Amino acid sequence: MRRRALTTALILSLLVPASSAAQVLVTASYKCRNDKVPALRAFNDTAFVATAQELVNEGRLLSAGTAYHLWGDEWNVVYWYTADDIPGYLAALSELLSRVGQRYSEGAVERASWCTEHRDNIYDSGRVTTQPSTRAPAGEP
Repeated sequence: MRRRALTTALILSLLVPASSAAQVLVTASYKCRNDKVPALRAFNDTAFVATAQELVNEGRLLSAGTAYHLWGDEWNVVYWYTADDIPGYLAALSELLSRVGQRYSEGAVERASWCTEHRDNIYDSGRVTTQPSTRAPAGEP
């Protein structure tokens, strides 16, 4: 499944102009055993987030994180990433999986057995909101 997702992403990367100023948002959704989600979350909070932060610090990803089902359908664990472009995302994902696999091999293998299905989506980012400025407008105290 992962190979098919990476192949699809690679094909998409050929269709998106390299000069595109838009960022990409990638989601990887999983159907995982509900009784294992707390342990999976603990693993992700240490192994995944710490390793993804390294790639953000290195400028290889813009951001990354996880989300867990509160309400909705059976896709109960989501990993998300933002990157400058698809080729950059693919390179960062490869490095992320390599580092997590090297450092946390037992946890990564065990985690994979807890999830039965997986799907990836890559989006071209649209406009986003921003936090309001806390500064007073010009000319006001």
